[in-house]
Amino acid sequence: MVLFPLISRWGQVLLAGIAPYARPGGGLGEAMTEGATWRLLPGATICALLLSFLVGGYSGPISLVLAGLVVWGLSRYFRRRLGGVTGDVYGAVNEILETLVLGVTVFLG
Repeated sequence: MVLFPLISRWGQVLLAGIAPYARPGGGLGEAMTEGATWRLLPGATICALLLSFLVGGYSGPISLVLAGLVVWGLSRYFRRRLGGVTGDVYGAVNEILETLVLGVTVFLG
């Protein structure tokens, strides 16, 4: 029960680091995008990798890699469709990643 929120929150940090904010007037998700820098991503990724292995065994890092690929694909999609991400996109990505991790854990567990 700890693995899926851990990976989904890491995915939001990754998304904030790789995708620009879409709304020119600002919004609730803008603070997250502005706060995430490339310097933050390696530390967040290492922590998520270690914790996901400790909590989920081998299914943890597998879920983390799959989540990273999903975030990368979604960031490209939302850049084309919206010009970047919004707070609603962060929420949707969170739910998608939680579902992904639960599915991987059930499948591998």
